[in-house]
Amino acid sequence: SQFFPEENRFINYTVHDGIQSNEFSEHTVFKKQDGEIIIGGINGINAFYPDQINVSLLKPKTTLTGFYLFNEKVNALDKIGRIVPLKKSITLTDTIVLLPKQKNIGFEFSAMIYPNAEKINYAYMLVGFDNEWNYTDASNRNANYTNLRHGKYTFKVKSTNTDGYWEDSEREIYVHIRTPFSLTWFAYVLYFLAIILIFTYFSRYTIIRYTTKKKLILENDHNEKLHELDVLRTKFFINISHDLRTPLTLIGGPLENILQNKSLSRDLKENLQLIKRNVKRLNYLVEQLLDVRKAESGKLSPKLESDDIISFTKNEVSHFTFAVKKKGLDLKVNSESEKMTVSFDASMISKVYFNIISNAIKYTDKGEIVINIKRVEKNNSGLLENSSYNSFVEIEIQDTGVGISQEQKPHIFDRFYQDQSHSGKGYGIGLSHTKELIEAHQGFIEAESIEASGTTIRFFLPDNEISIESEKINASSTEDIYFDAESATIIDAGESKKKAQSILIVEDNIDMRTFIKNELKKEYNVIEACDGLEGLKKADDHLPDLIVCDVMMPNMDGIELCEKLKSNIKTSHIPFILLTAKVDLETKYDGIETGADDYIPKPFEMEYLILRIKNLLHSREQLRKLFQNSNILEPSAVTVTSVDEKFLLSLMEAVNEGISDSNFSINSLESKMGMSHANFYRKIKSLTGQSGQELLLNMRMKRAHQILSEKKGLRIAEVAYMVGFTNPKYFSKCFKEMFGFAPSELVK
Repeated sequence: SQFFPEENRFINYTVHDGIQSNEFSEHTVFKKQDGEIIIGGINGINAFYPDQINVSLLKPKTTLTGFYLFNEKVNALDKIGRIVPLKKSITLTDTIVLLPKQKNIGFEFSAMIYPNAEKINYAYMLVGFDNEWNYTDASNRNANYTNLRHGKYTFKVKSTNTDGYWEDSEREIYVHIRTPFSLTWFAYVLYFLAIILIFTYFSRYTIIRYTTKKKLILENDHNEKLHELDVLRTKFFINISHDLRTPLTLIGGPLENILQNKSLSRDLKENLQLIKRNVKRLNYLVEQLLDVRKAESGKLSPKLESDDIISFTKNEVSHFTFAVKKKGLDLKVNSESEKMTVSFDASMISKVYFNIISNAIKYTDKGEIVINIKRVEKNNSGLLENSSYNSFVEIEIQDTGVGISQEQKPHIFDRFYQDQSHSGKGYGIGLSHTKELIEAHQGFIEAESIEASGTTIRFFLPDNEISIESEKINASSTEDIYFDAESATIIDAGESKKKAQSILIVEDNIDMRTFIKNELKKEYNVIEACDGLEGLKKADDHLPDLIVCDVMMPNMDGIELCEKLKSNIKTSHIPFILLTAKVDLETKYDGIETGADDYIPKPFEMEYLILRIKNLLHSREQLRKLFQNSNILEPSAVTVTSVDEKFLLSLMEAVNEGISDSNFSINSLESKMGMSHANFYRKIKSLTGQSGQELLLNMRMKRAHQILSEKKGLRIAEVAYMVGFTNPKYFSKCFKEMFGFAPSELVK
């Protein structure tokens, strides 16, 4: 090795540089008076003057020797897709233009120095992707990049000579991955024009409708024509609705992809979010127009499902967080009980809430909006007197807005009617359609209003699914359940307990949390938490069957939450799924190292998440069955995490120590494990599918089976005493119930 102090580096020499071998003897080293050094080795000696060893000044000229697309080498003039990436050899090429989907590329390079080529080092970087140079050696002369975004890049590569000196200039090649059409400025112009066109359609035909209707009102003898025009307008809107669905889909899809780009400026992102909200609103209007057609043809029939109307109402209210907060209003939900089960069509009642609450927010500048929910009996006068139902759920939405004049109030549920005192805002469909949706449930709706003092919309749903549990709740005690507009959190105490398995969702984004909950609540009992701290408490209180958790959250992130739960003997067995927008390997490793059972990057398909949940729960159930069916006392067969394995090992040791003691009970076992009865029961039930009493009895039976199988000549009574039984007859009875044959048959 030759050391250069001023450069703080070495040059190493081997047999390729003329050394007799790579092995020397420390006893055969001699330095002459003139400075010559002589060293002996296994193949002879080397003699040299250190100051006469010359460093190679040959500068390399790095050359690109290969270009790859999706790990396939591309030759000159090869046509891939619609283009030819290399018009000439890669050695002579300085520009490569690729299609948007051709985003997995690679380069091969060489210093073009062949003696001692193994001493050559390389450095490369892709400007626009890499922040610093990547270093490699002669054994790996390749650079690969996957899943590149569209844009312009410059690939640079350089190399050293055999003595470690870098070349003066790098080899560069320009790479341009074309922008997808959906993200070009021309596409944005088309999106903008499409939105303008949609609003133009609605605005234009609103004016036509208003003008036509005003003329017909002046002619009292043309009521029939007015009805015909009403039908024609409805058909026109229905046809327009069908035609709008495709462009709205084509706008919404690319828009979602654009919003995933983290490099968007704040102003641009806010504008795109505005477009997104209006696209959703147009979709909502389109759905209502299609429902109008169903109502006219008598096909608007609800798909009734029993659900908690209070919990459902809170979820629907949460969608108005932004609008309520922006106007500085208070929004709260009052109910006479924590849970109220009734049969209704969730999609239809969601539209009812959307129309009524939207109007309340629109016409209320200060004050509050209150939603009251209670059960009422049919009376002998008013709306409910002719109904075939005796009980109803009454939902009342009050606001403190501008109110409705006495002249306008009789017409607010008429289709295409607009309150001219409020500047004719809206399309005149919302409240009319709301009434149709309520009547489809065989319910009723009414409105009360005082001008300048506010409006109350009240609707009644038939109480055709009365919950026995809710009847037991003291109906006279009214509890206010408030909606917190700032934190966008709703206290959800009305979760259904009827589902066997429970899932805890820990997510700070209320829209994402609500979306996941709505998908999962069809099959599972869902518990919600808005951050890691709340998730830790609810996991400890409820011990759910599975946890779905976001990574990035305030107060405590998902990685820390997973680590705390997996290191706690009480919660370590719970399967844990991490959701995150961070897809770097370091974050994934952190999640898996803390014990997470799965790691799903955002955006994700809901079907995939549901499938992973089912698979994890199914795997856990299989482990329980494996434990129950096992005939040996071996905890590792059901190991889930290291903490669980330690727990099971300790459990087996405690059982082995006390199994022969007839006084050794489940209380003794809980005391040895240092756990309360409730926590011990939940832990054992989750890991084995058995109660503690069942586990202890099964372990005694399995030990008895082992003794009878291995030790011949023992009497059955002796074996019974050895496993803690004081009554041999009862022992034989338990043995036969478990194994299907008596102990005496096993002995024979």
